[in-house]
Amino acid sequence: MAFGIAGSKLPRYGDYVKMCEERSAQSVEWGYVCLAYGELVESQGKTEMGVAIARSIQKIALEGLGKVEKVAEVQRRLEARGQERLDSIKDYNPAIERLIVSNPTLFSAYLAAIRSEGEEAARKKIAIEIEQLIEQQPDLSCEHELVR
Repeated sequence: MAFGIAGSKLPRYGDYVKMCEERSAQSVEWGYVCLAYGELVESQGKTEMGVAIARSIQKIALEGLGKVEKVAEVQRRLEARGQERLDSIKDYNPAIERLIVSNPTLFSAYLAAIRSEGEEAARKKIAIEIEQLIEQQPDLSCEHELVR
């Protein structure tokens, strides 16, 4: 239920992107406002999706402002993060997620890490903690079909 409520209260990024796309093309002032918003959301972003959308807003604003070099810089950051995500897929283990959500202590630690460090750092941190936990309690890997 908590995830459902949280999921229904997400920022309206689609509306923000559309607004910045339309307004940045019409007004320099809007371009700079959207750019500042995108930069703020990127720097404060805790989720992968939020940061990616913030970078997209920056790109749209910079295109409207005619800042070609800066557009290319933002595009490189978008592509680099996309590649990092692809690279991390090879280390992905769905059993780790099952273990996280089946253990209130791990789940709480994961959510706290997302709040303080962001989604990607939290994912890495909890995976390390789970590996250490499995070393101490090998039966956990069997219970959750954890492949090492």
